[in-house]
Amino acid sequence: MDDVYMTDLYDADNSVIGVLIEIENNGYSYGTYTFNNVDASNIHSLSNSETGDSPGSARAFDISWEYDSPITTTITIEDFTWDGFYGEDGGPIRIDDNASGVEFSTTAHKVILRNGTISNFVRRGIKIGFDNIEMYNITWNGIETTNPKYEDNSVGIVGIRPTYNDPNGILDNIIFQGCTFNAGKYKWAIIDQMNATIANCNFLNGAGIRIDNLTDSFIGDVTICNTTFSTTSQIIDQDEGTGAVPRNLAGTSFIYDTGNSRPASSIISFENYNYTEQAVTNCLSPSNGTLANNTGLLNARRRN
Repeated sequence: MDDVYMTDLYDADNSVIGVLIEIENNGYSYGTYTFNNVDASNIHSLSNSETGDSPGSARAFDISWEYDSPITTTITIEDFTWDGFYGEDGGPIRIDDNASGVEFSTTAHKVILRNGTISNFVRRGIKIGFDNIEMYNITWNGIETTNPKYEDNSVGIVGIRPTYNDPNGILDNIIFQGCTFNAGKYKWAIIDQMNATIANCNFLNGAGIRIDNLTDSFIGDVTICNTTFSTTSQIIDQDEGTGAVPRNLAGTSFIYDTGNSRPASSIISFENYNYTEQAVTNCLSPSNGTLANNTGLLNARRRN
């Protein structure tokens, strides 16, 4: 699909979705999808003061794997501008694992986002609950309170956590390369239960990284390299008061590159996690976004 502009979509009773992709066992929904210049603006579902249901959910793309297809499915979305996703669950894209018991980290299925700008989302700028998500040169601009459609219901600039269908309990191969996180009212990129690389990125105007502590929170192999943080950015862990004990998954490493713009001592504030500050020589290449000698991110690890 090329050169499509979705705008002024509204529903007072149900979710609003521009493009719905469900990978199912039907013989035709899997394979290669490519979207070029598919833009979206002012997608609005009327709020009903309840998150997680259909009303108030507004998206440009909703992607879910219901089935481990025999043919590799690759979904590429590139060269896009998405601006304005309103309602208490307003967020431009959701990518979920809805196939019970399938370990997708061992498959080649993936979603690639490349060269896009995402702005003015009420809930989050992307929701990831699936393995093998690669994001290259994406800019997120958080919503401001001056926006007349602002609602105080944000979760974060990005939100990443596996669904309950993931048998491994951790997302693998999550890549942010050359991305920009520009804080609005809510400044956090929220990560939890994942192996990831954040490479050659920029965190602006206080945008930072928060590791959540929900019912069972941990992190796996996380590398942050060649990345620039603003003077008010932070990397923190958040205690949600659930009684869970957040932790580093056994055998994994949280690595903060000495080549980042701010020393770890001035940006990382952990109460529960350990990290290592060291030079990273295998950071993703800015030129091609290829995963370079970091195969540990592709290895499924079970909970300990």
